[in-house]
Amino acid sequence: MLNKKSIKVINIAILVIMLLMIFGNTALAITVPEANDGVGLGGMESAVSNILGIMKAVGIATAAVVAMYLGISYITKSPEGKAEIKKQLPLFIGGIAVVLFATAIVSFIADNLGG
Repeated sequence: MLNKKSIKVINIAILVIMLLMIFGNTALAITVPEANDGVGLGGMESAVSNILGIMKAVGIATAAVVAMYLGISYITKSPEGKAEIKKQLPLFIGGIAVVLFATAIVSFIADNLGG
């Protein structure tokens, strides 16, 4: 028979697989610009927006994986390990904010320079 810790790990693995199935299509639904995507500023704007979209999707996907890792670690660790994870949480939230704000600022600048 399985003990409680094994059942927790199996449940978390099933949850992670379900989340990846739900959000995997959204994170990977990005169109990459082709080499002959237009000439001039219009092509440059679409290339910049596609690159920003790719960067944002990679950042969000990475944040989701790290969040799942921290959640699984928090469930399975001892109280000392949980305290260490609680110390890492503000850094994790700050990293998410940096990714989102950086792409937003670059997008804002590209929109204002192009228009």
